[in-house]
Amino acid sequence: MSGVVHGTATEERIIADAAELAAASSRTTVISTNVLQAALIAVVVMWVLDVPRQVFNISFYTEQLLTVCLGLTLALAFIAGEKRKPTAVDPGGATASIFVVAYLVFSYVKAGEVSPWAVAGLGLTLAWTLVGNRAFAARSVDWIAACTSLILCGYIAVRYEPLTYEIALLPREGIIGSAILIALVLEASRRVSGWGFVGIILAMAVYIYISPYLPGDFQTRYVSPERLVVYNGLDVNGIISAILAVAVLIVIPFTILGQVLARTGGADFFSDIAMSAMGRFRGGAAKIAVVGSALFGMISGSAVSNVLAVGIVTIPTMIKSGFTPYRAAAIESVGSTGGQLMPPVMGAAAFIMAEFLQVSYGAVCVAAAIPAVLYYACLFVHVDLEAAKHKIGSAEIKDAPALAQVLKSGWHFLLPLIFLVLALIYPEIFRLTPEKAAIVATASSFVRPGSTAQTTVRDGWKRPTRRSRRQVSPFASLRGNFRNSR
Repeated sequence: MSGVVHGTATEERIIADAAELAAASSRTTVISTNVLQAALIAVVVMWVLDVPRQVFNISFYTEQLLTVCLGLTLALAFIAGEKRKPTAVDPGGATASIFVVAYLVFSYVKAGEVSPWAVAGLGLTLAWTLVGNRAFAARSVDWIAACTSLILCGYIAVRYEPLTYEIALLPREGIIGSAILIALVLEASRRVSGWGFVGIILAMAVYIYISPYLPGDFQTRYVSPERLVVYNGLDVNGIISAILAVAVLIVIPFTILGQVLARTGGADFFSDIAMSAMGRFRGGAAKIAVVGSALFGMISGSAVSNVLAVGIVTIPTMIKSGFTPYRAAAIESVGSTGGQLMPPVMGAAAFIMAEFLQVSYGAVCVAAAIPAVLYYACLFVHVDLEAAKHKIGSAEIKDAPALAQVLKSGWHFLLPLIFLVLALIYPEIFRLTPEKAAIVATASSFVRPGSTAQTTVRDGWKRPTRRSRRQVSPFASLRGNFRNSR
């Protein structure tokens, strides 16, 4: 979800850039996407701030929140996903049909009968296979899948408590609802991440029914298909698990913080620091890429976002300075990858580590600080040696301001990060959970001193006012010139 959840390269594919989405999609799609994104953010923020209990005196299970967020995310994946190439057979529907047929055969061999609900499911999957990816029906199927996701997850959220009491009895509504939910999750994952991720899941599902016949440590107990489906769909160790809780309750607030800072000028500020501090040294363009990626990684935690924000300028600058295109792209990609290791906003894996290890996220940040610094120190030394080897000089940057001038005009971007680091290291003083600290830091990022440049969300451009009219970011200017030259 662009602007919401950018944790990995695959996540960048869920929703296109806002301008691209508006240009390539209908007005209904754009409005629906904006509404779903806003609803997802609002639900998460209100939960983190404990609004339901504090304001409305209503308590919910965490799993109910996760189910609602899952429904919103699935709907976004179906509505705002990449445009599909029409084909005669929908691969998702064909895969679902194969598994339904296998279940029907298994049921008939095992019990001598088949469920009429399973036969109806086969009819739906066959229809999905034959028309789901046709040009005349593909978009309608997307909307049906999105609406089904919202309705089904809403139903599970409302009925969650009685369903958990009945889960051991394998209620029919639990089996059917879980089967549909799993199919929707796998189809959305296939569209976003491709067949690799889905293939691993399907292979594990097949292994469950092969393993009872394997020898030694590879052998497992038999599990009925109905129990497996309900377990994955409704149990807290299935889809609605701790990993989803980390993604919803922690990753989203930290991603909001990074996006707000980046889109209000923070990305240009950190890049300007790197440009002013490193541009005049040997191999300056590459050192700008390294330092800029490290600084931007502090607020993004995403390698892809890092490349898009920093690499769009540093790669052409490195090529102009004398680096080969191959080496320029390699330096930027390695530097941006390290952004996931740089505290305080790290990659999604860091939040999962904290959950699995049962330690605070602040402890993970402290442990990652030294390795992250060493990572960038090694990369910095490498590009310096590379520049010396090929006799590459400083970066040619016109009207680059002094480092002190950059810090003076954008020091307020450091305040949210300083507050976040202190809140994570000293939770006993601030009494804030990591996700709540991220929300408070996001709120503090909107505080702007009157003497500094105002910023706009659009493309991260700075709009100078009275006292800062000559302090426009050279990084933003270079980025604009590069875009215009393409």
